[in-house]
Amino acid sequence: MKKIIPWLMLAITIAVAVIRAQPPQTQPLPENLLVVRSDSLKAFVGARALFPLRGGIKGETWSIEDVLATGSRSPVGEHAPRIQIVQTDLAPKTNSPALVLRWQEGERFGTACLTQTTGLLTSPSTRFTPGLIAATDIAATMEGKPFGAGRPATLVSGNLAELKLRQATWERKAELLRFLVVAPWLFSLALLFSAWRGKSLGNPNIFGGIALVLWADLLLGSPLLERLPFSYSVTEAARFYGIGNDAAGLFIGCALAAGFEAPTLLAVALAIGAPSLGANNGCFLAALVGIAAQKVGKLPVKKRLLASLAALLGIGLLFLGLARWDVSRGAGAQTHLGQAISGERTGSLMLIGRKLAMNGHLLVSSPWSLLLLTSGILLARRRAGGDLITGGAALALNDSGVLAAATLLFPLAAQKTQSPPAQSGAGG
Repeated sequence: MKKIIPWLMLAITIAVAVIRAQPPQTQPLPENLLVVRSDSLKAFVGARALFPLRGGIKGETWSIEDVLATGSRSPVGEHAPRIQIVQTDLAPKTNSPALVLRWQEGERFGTACLTQTTGLLTSPSTRFTPGLIAATDIAATMEGKPFGAGRPATLVSGNLAELKLRQATWERKAELLRFLVVAPWLFSLALLFSAWRGKSLGNPNIFGGIALVLWADLLLGSPLLERLPFSYSVTEAARFYGIGNDAAGLFIGCALAAGFEAPTLLAVALAIGAPSLGANNGCFLAALVGIAAQKVGKLPVKKRLLASLAALLGIGLLFLGLARWDVSRGAGAQTHLGQAISGERTGSLMLIGRKLAMNGHLLVSSPWSLLLLTSGILLARRRAGGDLITGGAALALNDSGVLAAATLLFPLAAQKTQSPPAQSGAGG
């Protein structure tokens, strides 16, 4: 029976990913919409959505008005196309629906209201979360086609009460995020104390339980991750769905520390990377690297080079297969990976540059670098080469790779603090 369970988990993961691959039924918005800004929405009735007001990247003077007008979160050339948002405090003098926007400095969300309609607005950018669109979607909605990084909003059923409940959840999560910066300091101190005492911080059962909870949560649509103060944050506008780098790193690290068998580890990787589940491409690759490193490290030294080359080929084929699957789902459901491959997403070099800049900034400023360094040193002392390679992949393959690598290496280091150093040449 125990041999069947890992394969059953893999089969369930694939089945759920396929079932949830197609987007929900939505209604397109009218063409040639008038986009209006108003300081009050009391005079307007219609379908609504929230959009995060966090725009641009740290250190740039890039206002929310620029984001809305260009469909980009990073500065574009002065001759780049922009849409015009009309400023008014009165209802638009038109018999056609209008998209009315309200935002105010100091608030976390702006509000969009499509007049003469009912329901909630959503978009592919937020994986069709009812009542949520990206600020970059405003320009695309006005144009009726992808514009910058945005995609046109669509209409789904729902009401204002549901939207207020979701907003309360997102606001609470944003408040809890303030306390998350303490975690890497506490974890680092715990690791050092554990290493000093020669006792492990956890065992395979604890790490396995954490991994199984995260696996089940992703398959159920992330109801837990939506409320926890890590993974994606709607208010930050960096990720609206799936699994963020910090939670994905923890997921991988716990699965490896638990000693899961290969089919279970593949289920973990697929839950992280499938576009309809975790949609985290960098951590999907890091998970595959972790599986390969675990298996290759157990082979005799003479066989490792050939096995490593075969593993790299296998990882490439699996990633290509995932990418082609994303492309096949159509432009309305594709993640950023599918858009980049199909040519729907422009500015790929700018996006890569932003990601590299963010990683560099986090390496020198984030407290998670302390946990990354602490875990890395402890694992290096145990000569856990495979674990360090996996952490390096998580660091290199993600924009906030510092978080992914730190949370990935933490459970591995926590488990091995009581282990004697491995013999020279051991794969870890």
